[in-house]
Amino acid sequence: RRAAQRQTQAVHLDEERRRHPAEGHSGECALKFQTEWNTTLVGRPVSRRRAEDGKLLLAIKAAHERGRGSYGSAKIQEELAGQDLRVGINRIKRLRRLAGIRCKQKRKFKATTDSRHALPIAPNRLVQRFNETTAPNQVWVADITYIATDEGWLYLAGVKDLHTCKLVAGRWITA
Repeated sequence: RRAAQRQTQAVHLDEERRRHPAEGHSGECALKFQTEWNTTLVGRPVSRRRAEDGKLLLAIKAAHERGRGSYGSAKIQEELAGQDLRVGINRIKRLRRLAGIRCKQKRKFKATTDSRHALPIAPNRLVQRFNETTAPNQVWVADITYIATDEGWLYLAGVKDLHTCKLVAGRWITA
């Protein structure tokens, strides 16, 4: 008898899959299909947890939109706790997955320099023999760096004499 019951359930499931193809549907359809499966196939009413999932999904979507699509499951859990909704993180993850809610990802760094080419390379016209200085003020090097401070960025520009290894000129600039 159980084998026959399983067979009719499988046939019914195949019919439901044909009527409601999963491709292109959001997770709400998956939740709806699960609730329909409970009521029509098994003959049980929708569980209290399943009904709560529908309400919770609306709260998750609202928190996701408030975070401009950047909130992950942990941050959404904090948002819901602020609304006196205590929900486990795995439940939030499951509902987000079913609903197709994903947070925005940061773009990866993309190198734009193409060093593998057959084009001619300009010759290096700098004579980089820094150890051959014989007197001061023959070779100077310059650099600029920036430092993050509590008040903003601080820029340091400096010029160094390579023979004496002393700073010839330097300047702090605030932005």
